Formats: sequence, structure tokens, C-alpha cells
Amino acid sequence: MRKNIKRIAAGLLVLFTLTIVLQNCFVSAKTVKITKPKVILTSNLKKEYKVGEKITISFKSPNYSGKVQYRVKIIDLNKGTSTELYKNFPRSYNKTYVNGNLNQKITIQQNKAGSYRVVIYIKRAGTSVSYDGYVQSSSFIVRAAAVNKPADNQNNNENKDKKEENKGNGEATQPEGSTPPSGEITPPTGETTPSSGGVTPPPTGGTNPVGKIELTQVYLLLNDNKQGSTKYQMNFNKDGENSYSIDLSNVPDATSLTNVCLATSGKAKLTIDYTGLTKDFTTEANVLKSIRIPYDFMGWDNPPEGATLASCRSEVDSSGNVIISIKAVDLSNSANTNTFTLKIKVK
Repeated sequence: MRKNIKRIAAGLLVLFTLTIVLQNCFVSAKTVKITKPKVILTSNLKKEYKVGEKITISFKSPNYSGKVQYRVKIIDLNKGTSTELYKNFPRSYNKTYVNGNLNQKITIQQNKAGSYRVVIYIKRAGTSVSYDGYVQSSSFIVRAAAVNKPADNQNNNENKDKKEENKGNGEATQPEGSTPPSGEITPPTGETTPSSGGVTPPPTGGTNPVGKIELTQVYLLLNDNKQGSTKYQMNFNKDGENSYSIDLSNVPDATSLTNVCLATSGKAKLTIDYTGLTKDFTTEANVLKSIRIPYDFMGWDNPPEGATLASCRSEVDSSGNVIISIKAVDLSNSANTNTFTLKIKVK
């Protein structure tokens, strides 16, 4: 009997010991925190570049000294498409492992005019995650180089303009090499010189009134989120002077609204309200601006691929529309303002 009791006691002691050990292991495993690298830009981009000009970007991970890999995407904001810098490696990450806290530098060139943004992803070297963090640059414009006139022609044109200006101001012009007459010119009989206080002729030149900012183009980019899918475009219909609409009520829930793309008739500041989220954007005249939904409004750390129509359908008005309101201010004349309403019927 005593032997059985001893065996039971020994068994309970072993079981108790194992329980304590396993609990300690579990607590230790639970308290282990994995440090994920973050990436920041260490250089600033210019607002404008010329076609073919070198664009240099520097970046690093300030919180991670271990080995990392980077992925670089160049986003075409006009078309809503992207290009990978490292194309021939799985997941488009660079092959070389580098220390995260060391500054990295890349140089790219754009051979087509347009609006662009660069997104840089980072992950721990050799891991299978999509990314541990990312950073995006400010948008920048690439313009075609201007063609300059030959210097001789330019000087001739300037001289011609000066002569024409003198004629327009009523000043006598003399042939080259001649001497202007000396003395004062006496007005013809019956005419008098204008006295002070007389009627002043209207000034020449001036500016013509500029019309309000208009939307010259507006459409949506959507993604059906199927394997191998690409974004596709759907255009808004103009219902009124400043009202546009589009019908997505028959589009499946899984489809995402990813971009609102628009262009304005002049350089403008746009204040856009999307489902209560408000943000300012700047547009150039007739240069397409691509605004990511809801990414550009919410600034999420992990960017979603747009807003699914399932989520949009929970934010509709009484008519089943998602409303996007736009206030446009002409940056060349702040007195010129305009407002637009985009109605996206999703229900």
C-alpha cells in the first residue's frame, strides 16, 4: 500500500514539475517580441524633373541593424500602374542582403512625362513575408524639356518688340544712324498739349478674367481582386454643370475601388471629402491626378488594395450613393472657386 502511495506521489510530483516547466516555456515564448524593420527616406525629392533626368533616392531602416531586403516600386499616378525596380527576383526584392541601418541609394530615370511616386518596401532578409514596412515619396512631375530658340533670333525678336513698344507709346522712332532733331517740337496750330487733370487714356495690356476651374477628366480605377487581375477604368457621366455619377450597383462586393483619377483646367488646390475624410491635393493644369481610395485619406501603415464595394455599401446615402465632394480653388486667382459632386452608386 505504501509503495502505491509513493508511486502516486512520485507521479504527481513529476506531473507538477512538467506543468511548471511547460508554463515557463509558454510564458517565455509569449514574451519574445520580434523587431520588424521600418524604412524612412533620408533624402528629399524635387517637385519637378525633366524627362531623362536622374532621380536619386536615399533610404534606410533606423531601428534595425540586421540584414534586410528592399523592394522599389515606381507608381505612374496618371495611369494608375506601377513598375518594379528589381524585376528578376522573387517578390521583386533585391538579391543582395544589406544592413538595415546603413544608408542605401538608388537612381532612376523616367523617359515619359507624367506624375509619379516611389514606394519602398522593406523586409527581414530571407523571410517569406510580403513586407515588414514601407515608405512612399511625395509625388513629383516629370516634364518634357523645353525647346529654346536660337540666341540670334531671340535678340532680333527682342529688338523688334522694343521698337513696336515705342511706337505704341507714341514715341518717335529714328532710322538707325540718324540724329534726333534738337529743340522742342511746337504743336500744330489749333492743337494744344494735354494739361494736367485731363482724361488719362486707358492703360494698355492687363489680364483677361480667368474662368472657374473645371474638371477636364474624371474616372475610377477598380480591381476585381481575382488572381492575375489588373485594374480597369470606368468613366463618370456628367449629370449637370458640376455633378458627375457612375453606377456600380451591379459590380460584385469583392471588387475594390482603388483610385479616383481627375484632371483640372488650371493649377488648383482641391479639398476632397470622401465619406467624412477630408484632405487637400494640388493639381497642375491638365495633368492627371490619381488619388488612392481610401489610402491617401487615412494614411494606413499597411496599404489596402482600395476599398471593397462591400465596405462602400455600408456608407451610402439614402439613394445608395457614396458621395465625394470636391472644392477647387484656382491657385493663380484664389477668387475663382468651384465645387463638384461625384456620386458613386453602389447599392
